[in-house]
Amino acid sequence: MLASLVKVVLFLVLSQFCRVSCNSTDVCSCKDHKHERLRARVRDTADRLVDMQKVVTDLRNGSSQQVDWLVDVRNELSQVRGQLLSIQGDYKQLKKTHAEENKKIQLRLAALETGLREKRCESGQKWFKPHYEPTVSAEHGKVIRKQTQHVQYASPFSSPPAVTAGVTRLDSFNHKQLRVYAAIDNRTVSGFDLSVEEWSDSNNFAAAVRWMACSA
Repeated sequence: MLASLVKVVLFLVLSQFCRVSCNSTDVCSCKDHKHERLRARVRDTADRLVDMQKVVTDLRNGSSQQVDWLVDVRNELSQVRGQLLSIQGDYKQLKKTHAEENKKIQLRLAALETGLREKRCESGQKWFKPHYEPTVSAEHGKVIRKQTQHVQYASPFSSPPAVTAGVTRLDSFNHKQLRVYAAIDNRTVSGFDLSVEEWSDSNNFAAAVRWMACSA
């Protein structure tokens, strides 16, 4: 359509300067050569119009491709946004879980620290002279001599501790049978009773008893 319009314009312009004749194949000629330069400019303008039409067509096609590309980019951005929202949700859940686990760990550490403060031991030693105690009758006709001392802890335990005791030193008359016994009674959070006894004709002048109390 544009080419036909250009031919019409060219014919009208040429007809102003020369006698124009056209054959059956629409090839026109001008017998006046004085305006050849003008005719060349008109032809050049017509060619430029055709080129411009091609450029416009290419731009339209390119614009369509750009629109398709922009649509693809928008779709990809939408997918990326969805993935980011999913990651954000996972991160929030992980952060919440981490906070809960951290709270449990802190409580456990506090309980362990409290337990460690309560887990302690205390020890000491007591000297006894059971042979100088009054003789009393016991079961099965046995006579005993018993000395008892109370042990006070430096600081109370949270619950009655486990206590062990043993004779570590002994001064005894060698012409008599060696009979000695150490006992623990009345355990409390603040102390206990420690006693040493001998029986029959044993003669123990002195006995050292070492004890240890540890948190149960």
